[in-house]
Amino acid sequence: MKYISILSALVLLFSCNGQNQNQQEQSQTTKETQQQTSSIDTAEIIQQGDSIAMVTGKTLMGQLQSAMGRGGIEEAVKYCNVNAYPLTDSISNKLNVSITRVAEKNRNPENRVKKHDVSVFERYKNNKDLGSLVKTHGDDIYFYKPINLKGFCVSCHGSVENNIGKENYALIKKLYPNDKAINFSPGDLRGMWKIKFEKGGEL
Repeated sequence: MKYISILSALVLLFSCNGQNQNQQEQSQTTKETQQQTSSIDTAEIIQQGDSIAMVTGKTLMGQLQSAMGRGGIEEAVKYCNVNAYPLTDSISNKLNVSITRVAEKNRNPENRVKKHDVSVFERYKNNKDLGSLVKTHGDDIYFYKPINLKGFCVSCHGSVENNIGKENYALIKKLYPNDKAINFSPGDLRGMWKIKFEKGGEL
């Protein structure tokens, strides 16, 4: 209930502000995850993680669409470069969790898939119907949820020739010299939400 109340307030606040792992490997990964999470309330964490990811995603998308309306792809890219992290951090701080988005084909190097995220990302790559997952790492609890590319997002993550344009992509490369986040189609696995809860903390 704590998170639901805070998330409701955040919606109002920000809306106003503008194949190929084999079956044996997959089975082993599932068993390890079940063992790791047997002592925590996985269903509660998934419920809270889904709510947090939904609000954060809506907030980011709403702000990007507003920026796009003001000045097209150029304005949206500049807005994302400056504001995406502070906006996500603001929600993280209010909820006392750590919210990030990670991807194999990342734009910001800070969003790369870390070592302990790889097994989860591989499961999402191999199973498009797989939903939210919970995994422990050390003393922390992690919630994961796939991010599939929306049609709107090809303007910045589609092909340079057909969607982004060479001039706009030159700006993206200027802001993100090591960009890998292009050539996606709607529905593709773009990345995943990664939300860290502290073990033993109030959920």
